[in-house]
Parts: sequence; structure tokens; C-alpha cells
Amino acid sequence: MLRGHILGVVRWPTLVKWTRVIPVGLVVGLWSISVPLFASPDEPANFVKGAALVRGEVVGSAVAPELLKSYWTTVVDIDPQFGSVNGLPWCFAPYPDKPACTYDVATAPQVDGVAWTNMGKYPPLGFLLTGLGTVFGPTNLSVYASRFIQSVACISLLLACAKVLRGRDRSMIGFLLAVTPGTIFLASTASPSGLEIIASIAMWVTAPFVLGTASTSFERRIFLVGGVLLIGVRPLGLIFYLAVVAVTMFIGRVSPRAGLQRIGIKLLLTHGAVATFMLWWYFSIYGPATKNKIEFGDIPLSLGQQLHAIVRGLPRIVEQYVGNFGWLDTPAPQVVVWIAVASVLALFVVTWKIGSGRDLVSIVLLLACSTAFTIAADLNYYDLLRTFGSQGRHVAPFLVGIPVLLGARIGPRSWLIPWLGLGWAISVAWSFGVMIRRYSVGVTPGNIGQMWNDPPWVPPLGVSVTLGAMILAVGASLMVLWREESTRH
Repeated sequence: MLRGHILGVVRWPTLVKWTRVIPVGLVVGLWSISVPLFASPDEPANFVKGAALVRGEVVGSAVAPELLKSYWTTVVDIDPQFGSVNGLPWCFAPYPDKPACTYDVATAPQVDGVAWTNMGKYPPLGFLLTGLGTVFGPTNLSVYASRFIQSVACISLLLACAKVLRGRDRSMIGFLLAVTPGTIFLASTASPSGLEIIASIAMWVTAPFVLGTASTSFERRIFLVGGVLLIGVRPLGLIFYLAVVAVTMFIGRVSPRAGLQRIGIKLLLTHGAVATFMLWWYFSIYGPATKNKIEFGDIPLSLGQQLHAIVRGLPRIVEQYVGNFGWLDTPAPQVVVWIAVASVLALFVVTWKIGSGRDLVSIVLLLACSTAFTIAADLNYYDLLRTFGSQGRHVAPFLVGIPVLLGARIGPRSWLIPWLGLGWAISVAWSFGVMIRRYSVGVTPGNIGQMWNDPPWVPPLGVSVTLGAMILAVGASLMVLWREESTRH
């Protein structure tokens, strides 16, 4: 049931009400300051790309692909000290038994005497927020500022999603399950993937209302922002955008004509303009970069062998979606993965009777899309790089739709909600502890106690304060969840 309206927006305690902002801010913020600099995948390249973008270097000069440089690498005409970050994380990545290193970007040795980025030919939108943080120059402070700006953007979108659900008297549990530990990790660092996944969650939350018979101006604004980011942050974002809209229309039995009318001309023009720009970028800048392929001089695997290897690796994609807190060297504990899978299955079982056949078809379709996307991407990766490079973050915009769609069906005061919330809280806190251990002492048998006994690397707040603060943050998040669920009608 819709609550009263103020200024045409669903009335709910303001977005910046501290009792809701503080838990979410603490969870994301603690990840942001506790992950070692450049421990997030491609974070050095993202940092340099952002720095170049805000300084007027949108693409840069192409270079020949080699061991550390990709097809999309460019040299950018900015302070070469920014390029020093390309050599920093390799003292610990991708070796899980090696603790993190302490370094200073301002004094680190330069790499090749120039600044280059493996993201040079990637579209610019995903790096704009990162770039804004580099106003302090090539320093550690700029890295933290870049993370802070992206974290604030992601937190704002998450709070906006919560506001939409609360205003519609919908459960937040499915939305919460979509925010996996891996998503929090990416959202809290300088990663376009984190921004893309959070934008996809915003789209999945708001699309049913925008494509429904009546939507509020606030819901439409979040749909607008989510769509712009989802389309514009990464090269293939338009595929995810179309998937969200198509699945939502299918579930709601909305015809294409009615769907376009309900989205409205302003939203269509805005999203269409971003999509047009992205298609131009893809076919003019991003795609042509792979025309001159690397000569490997080997005998490639047959198509059948490639497909066999890709299919065998599909469980790894799910595991990475749940969480991998480094350069694919810090996976979430298997227990956390099983909690995530079991939570979604439990949500499916509980909502089965009140759902429809179209809900089931949509979930199967999203799983099929994730599988097909992974296979297609890995075949392309193998052709270009002789490796299978698909990761969980690449298909997360599909996968987050499953818990969000299921959560929309769960009734008020369901007995399952506290258990799912508890499972989520344990998963986030446990994963955070695993991440702190990996970077403070490395993952070797029997060395957990060394975290408190002069570890080689220490998070800025110290090990004990950091872990204690995260436990309090997830506990406070649970209290907010239970309070909101208890007031549903």
C-alpha cells in the first residue's frame, strides 16, 4: 500500500536519516579503507584512467599489447608518477600467502617513465568518479579519495533503493541478498564493476514500478540514474539494460508499446542518447583495438575443448559473484558461498506458491543469460588472450536480479526474513575477516593468531578495531532491517 506523498515523492524518513545511513556507510566505508591500495582487480589501471580523464586525456595513445599491457592499453599525457601504480600491487598479488605491502604512490618508482593504463580505450563514464578523487595528484590520498567518492555514490543508490522498497511496502530482504560481500568489496574500491552492479540493482528494484501502471517521480529518477550508469559504465552495459527491461515487461505482462509509453519520452531519450554514444564508442574505439591480434604461435584448443573448460568453470563464476576480495586470489569461504546459494533457494521455496509461472521462467532465463554471456565472453577471451577471463562480476548484473525479483514476493513478517538477514550479516563479517587475514599475514595454515602479533601489514584502524567495527556495522544493519520489516503491512 502506498503511503502519503510529499512533493510527489513517496513519503518515508529522509534519505539521510542517520539511523539508516550510518550502518550502510560503515559497512561500505570499512571495506573501502581496509582493503590495501590497489588490491581491487584492475584498480591501478582504473586509477590512472580516471586521473587522465579529468585532465582531458579521454583515450590516449595506443601501444602494442604485451605481458602487462592489453589490447586497450594507452599511454596518457599526465604526470608519469601516476603510472607508478602499475608496478605496486605485484608484491602481493596474486599470491594469497603473501601479505600486503606498504607503499607511497608519490615516491614509488615510475614504470616505463610514462603513465599508461590498461583501461585506455574503455568508455569514460565508469572512471569519472575515480578521476574526481585524483585532485590531490599521484598520492595515496588520491586513491582513498577516489574510493570515497565511488563509495558515496554506491551508498546513495543503495539507500535510494531501500527508500523505493519501503515506500512500496515491499520487503528489503531480496535487495539485501543481492548486495553480496563481493559487491560491497567492488563498490568500496575504484572499480567500474562495483558501480555497474549497484546500478543494475537500482534498475531491478525500480523497473517494476516504472513499467507498472503508476510510478513516483523519485522512482523514475532512480531508474534514470541506474539506467545511465548501467548502459554507460562498461562496454556491454546495454545488454544488461535491455535484459532488465525485457524481463520486467515479461513478468508484468507489459507489451513493448505500453512499456515504452510508461518509461516515457524523457527517460527514453536520455537512455537512448547514452546507448547511442556507447555503440559509437564500441565500434569506433573499443572494438577496433582487437583487430591486430597477438600471435601466440601455438596450437589452440578445439572449440569442444574450449567449451568443456568453460562449462567446468561455471561454478567458479558463482563463487566469484558471491565474493573474491583481490586479484582473484582471495575467494570467499565456501561456507559463505553456500549460505548465499541456500538463501536464494530458501527465498524461492517460500515465495513459490505466491509467484507465477513467469517468475520461474524469468529466473531460468537470467541463469541462462549468465551462462550464455560467460561462454561467449570466454570464447572471445581465449581467441584474444589464450585464457578464460570471465569473472563473477561480469555477469553480476544478471544474477542480482534473481534475489531482487524473489524478494518482491515475500510477505510481511515472514519467519524467513530474520534468518536470511542473519545469514547475510554472517557472510559479510566473515568475508571481511578473511580479507583482513589474507592481507595482514597471508593465508597459510595456522597463522590466524599472527594477525594480532605484529603482522606484516595492518589496516589503518588496526586489526581489532577494524574487525570489531565491522561486527557492529552489520549488527546495526540487521537491526534496521528488522525494524523496517516489522512495520510492513
